[in-house]
Amino acid sequence: MPQKLDKLSTGIKGLDDDLRELFAICEDKKKLDTIKQVIANKDISSEEFSKVIPEVLIELSLFLVGPQFIILLDQINKEAIGLVKKANSLIEEHFGNLFENKNTKSMLKKIAEEKQDGGESLDDEVIRRVGHYFLWENEPPTLMPAVRMAFKNRKGKILLNTELDWDDLSFLLKKLSNIFVKLLEKGKPLAELEQIDLSYSQKVLKNIEETLGNLQKMKEIMPVYKEKTETDNNKRSVKDSSSQN
Repeated sequence: MPQKLDKLSTGIKGLDDDLRELFAICEDKKKLDTIKQVIANKDISSEEFSKVIPEVLIELSLFLVGPQFIILLDQINKEAIGLVKKANSLIEEHFGNLFENKNTKSMLKKIAEEKQDGGESLDDEVIRRVGHYFLWENEPPTLMPAVRMAFKNRKGKILLNTELDWDDLSFLLKKLSNIFVKLLEKGKPLAELEQIDLSYSQKVLKNIEETLGNLQKMKEIMPVYKEKTETDNNKRSVKDSSSQN
């Protein structure tokens, strides 16, 4: 096993241990040969297959090959990229035919079902509902428009409850739009290769169009909130004095 693997962190939960197991398998020639023989045996029973093939091998074979591998490299710590690329080479060299055995898909389905049954689903950490109410900060004439927001999951559990004034909210809006642009740019090469699930594309486009409409409304309203300049104050003073006369 490469010594660096014990010291470095990929930054992705669980991946470090999976990589250690993969390197250990590949360094054990007897175990490696047995696994490769089982994979090549198309007539082996699912029971015998699952006894020999480690679950981690199936999971890594999904994440370390194809378009997913390119995405993964952008997510891990730079110091670990070399080891992850080495793991990718080992998967392709020794286990490139893993999914040619029908038992692999059956085993993958079982792994997915076990993960879904145990603990919280990843969906439980995804924002599905946003509750809000408007409020004012400070006192006149220094009122500050603000909003209290509650981000909830599909079960109604509050993931984040926070208060944002209009400056905070505009900053968040800017950051989210920047992230979304980068997300689309990153996925563009894969979309052109028809490797992206496009079943949500119309829904996403509709959300974007509605957002653009809201941004246009903001642009139209914002002149009312224009900060008073020294010239504006002088004009008001002149107007006030004229009215008094």
